[in-house]
Amino acid sequence: IKHFPIDGLYLDFIRYPVHWEKHDMQMLDSCFSTRSLKQFEKYANIILPANLNLTRKKASWILKNHKTKWIHFKCHIITSFVAKVRKIINENNRKVKLGVFMIPWTNKDYNDAIRRIAGQDIDQLKQYVDYISPMVYHKLLKCNIEWLVNTFKYFSKKSEKKMLPILQAFSIKPFDLIKALRIADTFPPGKGYIIFGYKHLNSKKIYSLKKYFLSPAERRSSSIN
Repeated sequence: IKHFPIDGLYLDFIRYPVHWEKHDMQMLDSCFSTRSLKQFEKYANIILPANLNLTRKKASWILKNHKTKWIHFKCHIITSFVAKVRKIINENNRKVKLGVFMIPWTNKDYNDAIRRIAGQDIDQLKQYVDYISPMVYHKLLKCNIEWLVNTFKYFSKKSEKKMLPILQAFSIKPFDLIKALRIADTFPPGKGYIIFGYKHLNSKKIYSLKKYFLSPAERRSSSIN
């Protein structure tokens, strides 16, 4: 930010670990390291019992007695880092756009795993960023068009129209990629979209994209309300 003439900065993997792309994913709550537990004690204004000599016992005690505070703490850790980045941008008087990649879950999915496991709280994050970018890889997740529409709708509203979705270009047919673009275009004022990733754009997909972007009439007639 200080030394390079960049226009924007994206924070990827700005969350606690979870392999959300897999169907057999394990929702492992983390992190219960010594440093993290000390930070949590200070944040929650508590002291862990001295007789808890094992990490698993400390984790079990926290999740049993202070689960809500633990979730808030995890979201605070992620959000505070994003806030620091925004502060650096502002202090250097730079007009740098800031974005975050988000797991495409709503607060209702997997018992609020977006906050509980990943530590991503869109209500907090949107205060500091210009773009909220859910990774809506619908074919990878084996989700249908209805899921895609509902996910766009949720993030558009929840982010206060800061949504800049990341669409799947890998393991997908050109027709399905264009269909995702058409749906994204039904949520004005759209910020646009990110297509992941460039190396997956073969000649057929590039041709379909050119045809789509050069045919605004087609986009209007194909919009999904």
